[in-house]
Amino acid sequence: MLNPDYPQINVEKARKEPDSVLHFYRRLVAMRKGNPIMCYGSYRLLWPDDLEIFAYIKELDREKWLIAANFSKTFCRRTLPPEAGTYQELLANTDKPSDFSENEIKL
Repeated sequence: MLNPDYPQINVEKARKEPDSVLHFYRRLVAMRKGNPIMCYGSYRLLWPDDLEIFAYIKELDREKWLIAANFSKTFCRRTLPPEAGTYQELLANTDKPSDFSENEIKL
């Protein structure tokens, strides 16, 4: 049985769209495979009781990555950890870049 929306949502169509979910996950997998911090870095969960934002810090040697996902239907903001340094967005699935100003993350 096929999903009724298969003419709009299918792999053939997704391959042709650079902003598709398929291409996003391909970039995500490539980022994980190409960066040892994602496999071997330590893991520290941020905001464990937060139901909207799932975020954690990966750390390896002197490098730290903040990984954050917004599971709500609206933009959210959270205060970044005190050891926060300079942040750079490496991958996102929206047209609007995340804002890291004022020791906050807005996503």
